[in-house]
Formats: sequence, C-alpha cells, structure tokens
Amino acid sequence: FNRGPVVAVELLDTSDRASRNEATLAFIEAYTGVSLPGRGMAEAESRIRSALATHAIALLDPDREPIDRLTDVVLKSIAERARIRSGDAEAPVNGPPAAVTADAARTIATGLFLAASPTMRIEEIDRRRIARRGLVRNEIQGLVAEHVAELEFLGFVVEAEVPSKRAEVAAVLASAALARSLTPSVLEQAASEAIAIAGMDRLRFIARDTDPLGESG
Repeated sequence: FNRGPVVAVELLDTSDRASRNEATLAFIEAYTGVSLPGRGMAEAESRIRSALATHAIALLDPDREPIDRLTDVVLKSIAERARIRSGDAEAPVNGPPAAVTADAARTIATGLFLAASPTMRIEEIDRRRIARRGLVRNEIQGLVAEHVAELEFLGFVVEAEVPSKRAEVAAVLASAALARSLTPSVLEQAASEAIAIAGMDRLRFIARDTDPLGESG
C-alpha cells in the first residue's frame, strides 16, 4: 500500500479535506517517514503537503528528473481538483489543468448569482484574471495566474454560501496577496497560492458542514 504512487498522489490531492487531529498526523508521519509539527503550529499545513508531495515524487519513476516528476504530481493533483469541482470524477480535463480548475470554480460561483457577494463580483474577478494572463511569460506564471483566479472564485463561493465567513474569506485573500507580493520566486508563489486554495476549500467545507445557513459567528 505505502509503495503505490497513485495512492500517494490521491492522498496529496485530498489532504486539505482531512481532519487535522493527532491520528491524521500520526498516519501521515508513518506513511511518509517525515516528522511533522503539532496540528496547532502555523507551518503544519505546508509541512503536511510537502511531506506527501516528496513521498509521491519518490514513488514515481526514479529515472526521470526530479522537476519532471514534481510537475507530474502537481498537474495530476490540479486535474483531480478540477474533476471534484465539476462534480464528475470521470470527466476529462481538456486544456491546461489550472485553467480548467479555475473555470470549474467560476462555474460554481456563477450558480450562486442570486446570493451574490456585495464585496466581490465575478466580472471583477474575470477582469483581473484577463489582466494577469496578459502578463504571463511562461507556464509557471500561468499556473500562478490561474491559481489566483481559482482562489478568488472560491472566495466568492464561500461568501455566497456562508455570509458569516466574509471576514475570514477576506483574510485568506489578503494573506495570499501579501505572500505573492513578498515572494520573488514564481515557484514559491505557486506553492503559496496552492496552500491558500486549500485553506479556502477547508473554510468552505467546514462552514458548509457546521453552518449550512451561514448563521454562525
């Protein structure tokens, strides 16, 4: 079981939806062989995903260059997220996975137009997305641009579904924007955006499960 690269990639892709309790951390430590910080530590989320990603890479074809293997893991993870957002686990991903995933998040957002957020508009997110695309010079920059769009569409979704989480959505978006502005490496920007997306997804699922009417504090 713990030698299967497919399982490793699936664990990486679904790690943001796992409960952050001691049992989960113990399992990930045993599975990856990496010691993790306590669940209350600020770096726990990134360390968990890093451990799973590193383990998945190690299980892939050892004759390929590490960056190629990392790319495979990342793209497969993004493609799987696109399928989850579309609601069809078997749907083919036609086009760049990050763009398809952002489009899927946009589709969810447009379905909530009757509960449109007063602080975010889909048209504004679209305009920013187009502007960022105009600045893209390579694939990794394109990945960051689409990740930002996906994050903003998700923010719209969370605000529409659970209005009481508006301040938390704003905090995630502001933190992600600050991280981008302070990080010169595009690779690090891509990683930080992926973590922000996981955080927004977690905020959405926790809010929806515990407060379906959006009335919690």
